[in-house]
Amino acid sequence: MRGLLAKGQAMNKGTETKTIAMPTRLVRDWGDAVMRHCDYCSRYASTVSDEEGGAICAECCDAKHTGDLKCALEDSLQRNAQLIAALEQAQTERDDLKALNQHLDLSIRQAEGVNASIRRRIAELEASQLSVKLPDYRNSPDMHTKQYYEAIGFNQGLDACIEAIRVAGGKVEGSE
Repeated sequence: MRGLLAKGQAMNKGTETKTIAMPTRLVRDWGDAVMRHCDYCSRYASTVSDEEGGAICAECCDAKHTGDLKCALEDSLQRNAQLIAALEQAQTERDDLKALNQHLDLSIRQAEGVNASIRRRIAELEASQLSVKLPDYRNSPDMHTKQYYEAIGFNQGLDACIEAIRVAGGKVEGSE
């Protein structure tokens, strides 16, 4: 049967290994059978010796082995249910991680798009020569007035601005 493990075949779950224990049927020599009452069902039948030295009939022998098989089957079914639950949980985790991965991939692509547009704009600005028109220098005819000193400060500020613009690669209109 597909999906069932052969006798003694191991099932793996991580590092845990579990072997399905299949009960072995005792081989009994029914050629030595005697007619007497079975110690299990008390019927008068053909019996052989069991493991404890008592008498067991063929029907009880089959029932005992069938019970052992039933227990092994129940253990296998319980183990299969545990494995199915673990598999479903792992699949759910995988699906959640796959959705998160898709979200992150989309975010990365969007960030790359924004990054590319920013880089293009920076390249455009660096490629274009900045041209600035600053106000004219101020003059004050009387050097003993407040306006004279304000004009000196204003003109020094203009000189500093012109120098900064030129260092940055720009051009100042109206200056040499």
